[in-house]
Amino acid sequence: MQIRKNMLTKDHLISTKYLKVIKHPITGTQFFLKTKPSEEVHYAPELNGIIDYLYDNNNLWENASLNITEHKSRKLGALIFGVPFEKALKEVLKNGFIKSRYFLTNTVSIQNEAVISDLLVFLANNKKESQKELQIWQLMDKINEVFYIHIIIDNDSNLITHIDGATIQFTEEQKSILFQDGKKTKSISYQKHFRIDTKITLEQTIEIVKKYFPIKELTTEYFDKKVIINS
Repeated sequence: MQIRKNMLTKDHLISTKYLKVIKHPITGTQFFLKTKPSEEVHYAPELNGIIDYLYDNNNLWENASLNITEHKSRKLGALIFGVPFEKALKEVLKNGFIKSRYFLTNTVSIQNEAVISDLLVFLANNKKESQKELQIWQLMDKINEVFYIHIIIDNDSNLITHIDGATIQFTEEQKSILFQDGKKTKSISYQKHFRIDTKITLEQTIEIVKKYFPIKELTTEYFDKKVIINS
């Protein structure tokens, strides 16, 4: 077994300090453990969208931990339409919405050819720690898997100090409690895929989230919201 238990974080991720990366024009980005550089390891398919972005930014890469496995797996992707994440996030931060759900409108013409996704955002302001906490869920109809992002923002510098991403499996009833009622609920399973602990800008964070969420954003004319709890 290549991946030893002492390499794993408490989230069962592997720090990038253990990884040797080779970028090849034909085979793409390959990963090897520095302790055994002759045998390839693989990142989880949920990281497909962000892996090169992280690696090309030294600060992000050096402070990241990833979901790395010994066996390569593929994830079949459906066409998923969702709301513009950047616009939704900036609106939440500007207005201080504590709980809000963003969704697409006028989707009748595309429902048969694509999966429709909603965005749920919880915002908490911890004045004692001088930081804000964001929890973001990307819900897809017809699919019980939900993509999740957790962000911590330092109030003094307005920089993000932590971001992690996961996928969560819910039942239909659990999804309804979370997205329709705006209440946190238990899940069937939870798998974290990445974690970054360093100071980064809001723009970098938005880019990471947009690359992590497996959706095609539609324009603002299809975009609306429901504020569950205002500030």
